[in-house]
Amino acid sequence: MIILLICFSACSSDMPWQDSRQCLVVVTEGWDSTAARIYQLERHNGAWQEIRNFSGVIGRNGMAWGRGLHKPPEGEKQKIEGDGRTPAGIFALGSGFGKFPLRGLKWPYFQADSGHLCVDDPKSRYYNQIVHMSEISDPDWDSAEKLLLSPSKVYDLAFVIEQNSNPVQSGSGSAIFFHIWNARRSGTAGCVSVSNIAVRAMLYWLEPESNPIIVILPREQYEKYQDSWQLPKLAL
Repeated sequence: MIILLICFSACSSDMPWQDSRQCLVVVTEGWDSTAARIYQLERHNGAWQEIRNFSGVIGRNGMAWGRGLHKPPEGEKQKIEGDGRTPAGIFALGSGFGKFPLRGLKWPYFQADSGHLCVDDPKSRYYNQIVHMSEISDPDWDSAEKLLLSPSKVYDLAFVIEQNSNPVQSGSGSAIFFHIWNARRSGTAGCVSVSNIAVRAMLYWLEPESNPIIVILPREQYEKYQDSWQLPKLAL
């Protein structure tokens, strides 16, 4: 069977993230920056409180507007397959996965094996879906991302960022994850990467009932949309 990317949507309003009680904010200095600061926040009694912040890395070519819970501005650069850019905007989070079993998580998680793939061929009907080869009798793709990479261990622990998932639009980007950074801490193909310790901590922190979201924006855009999108106040 296909392993579906799990999306926890809040409501049907223009800002479906407004009842979220957990939030990750990824901020860079500009559209083409790769270095990021990541803020972990919880909402208590209606007020956001920062738990901590830490270093991260995004796409090797920076950001472009993605497809998530927000409405992308018209006329600005949009995320496309293979552009090396991390999607900008507000996104739900999907299932965690990794090489090893994790006990005691509240968040959905599966132990990946060599048969797990995320299809990144825009021509495939499985585009931007995590599948297992044992369940696919008629693969129709020319390209797919293996969830267990060797010698790179960036997917030893990860979780899905729900970019271009509801509905999936061909060519608008696939396989966007929050994962472990590589040994050089260099730019990704479009994901958000942090230390192994940070990914593990996030997986144990995430709670489905808190409807967690991730906000990914350059600093200037975060400040621009902070009030109208009712985003957490940060000491940027």
